[in-house]
Amino acid sequence: MIWSRFGGIEWNGFSQEALASLQTHTLISVGDQDWVRLDHALETFQRIPGAELAILPDAGHFTLHEEQEKLLPVIENFLNAPLVRLPFATTTVAYQPGCTR
Repeated sequence: MIWSRFGGIEWNGFSQEALASLQTHTLISVGDQDWVRLDHALETFQRIPGAELAILPDAGHFTLHEEQEKLLPVIENFLNAPLVRLPFATTTVAYQPGCTR
């Protein structure tokens, strides 16, 4: 009964405003063989401030269940990384004296 109700829910994803308003450290992970399109994952990643994107090689949608050894190190690095990162020196960010990575 619950699955028939769940399957009947039409979900159209998060709005652009909802994604842009996220205030939490976010990891988006997809496999390069995932049924989630890479362009959709990239678009979602770009709309979440400060998000990180991991594209796992030779991985599908159920990697956490089927091949944990591919995803768990990515999650561990994400959780152990400092929340504040210094920007790379690029043409838009520029070099910042005294700041190193």
